[in-house]
Amino acid sequence: MKGSRFLSNITGMFSSLSGTALLKALLPVVVLGGSVFLAILILANPPKIEKKPIERTLPVVKVMQAHPEVVQLAVKSQGTVTPQTEVNLIAEVSGRVTYVASSFKNGGYFKKGDLLIAFDPAEYDLGIVKAKAKVKEASGRLAKVKADIRLKKDTPITRAQVSEARAGLHAANASLQEAELKRQRTELYAPFDGRVKSTNANISQYVRAGQELAQVYSVGVAEVRLPISDEQLEFLDLPMQGQTDNGPYVTIFGRVANRKYQWRGRIVRTEASLDPKSRVLYAVVQVKNPNQASSGLPPLSVGMYVNANIQGRKYRDIYVLPRKSVKQGKRVMVVDESQRLHFRDVDLLRDERDRMLVKKGLKPGENVVISPLETPIENMEVKVIGQNNNTYNNFEN
Repeated sequence: MKGSRFLSNITGMFSSLSGTALLKALLPVVVLGGSVFLAILILANPPKIEKKPIERTLPVVKVMQAHPEVVQLAVKSQGTVTPQTEVNLIAEVSGRVTYVASSFKNGGYFKKGDLLIAFDPAEYDLGIVKAKAKVKEASGRLAKVKADIRLKKDTPITRAQVSEARAGLHAANASLQEAELKRQRTELYAPFDGRVKSTNANISQYVRAGQELAQVYSVGVAEVRLPISDEQLEFLDLPMQGQTDNGPYVTIFGRVANRKYQWRGRIVRTEASLDPKSRVLYAVVQVKNPNQASSGLPPLSVGMYVNANIQGRKYRDIYVLPRKSVKQGKRVMVVDESQRLHFRDVDLLRDERDRMLVKKGLKPGENVVISPLETPIENMEVKVIGQNNNTYNNFEN
């Protein structure tokens, strides 16, 4: 009874409200109810979250396969070109210069046997005439003594006279030979194929015996003295005793007119002692025909500074690695089949500018790390890229 009265009161109350007032009264209730419904719906049907496995980021390394090979070493050195033979031409007689060859000037070339300079021979021709006269006189005296002996008996006195006459004839012949020798020395001939370095005599000049006329040197063979340190000697087969024609080959590098050229030679000997200041041993390399134009090369000029590569010894079973692959001077990193990193201590044959030569510590086919790796740890897992199966000599960085 009371409930029906309450409902009737509510109904009467809403019926007494206008349409706009009724909308305002119901809007909050509708909004609240809708929100509650959505919340219940979301809680009853939560979104599904897809679970993905966590991926690890492995360090990336670049490797090359190590293979033993035969290595021909080379030793670098440098030096200055010198002639094999250089002499001072000295006047052996005095006289006035009457002839000078056109090549007898600084830089001139000459052939063996060419007449370079000559002196006035008149004085020496006269000396020959006098010497011949004395020979004739001594010969006549000996003949007279022998004729007298035939008329007289052979006595000690006559034998002594014959001996004296013979001695006089020998002395006269020696004087003639001396005069002829002085006459020969008025003409100075080239002792070898060569070039003039400097001259001190000219036409009409009077020179005295013992005076220097010129400095000349041979052009058939050029030499270069190459300093070799004690550490470098280990890698070379040098002729330590005497001279040889079968020493190591040497490639000589030099610049002419701002262009680089190279010549081939061989080491023929080593010098007798170490340099007292630098404590190095000098090896001498010879280059034959250094001025031969037919070779297409410019002359290997005396005084030129050159670099040299000396052929060294051959070594077998050597691993050639890029320099950056060796850490702390004697350690490398390798990657096994499980992509695990390991350290290897190695023995080096030689440490070069851009490569390292390893003689022990590696196995054929091992993958050697050749790229930088921060904080490497033994047995750590890595990711390998850019594997190269060739040796370092064919490997491009």
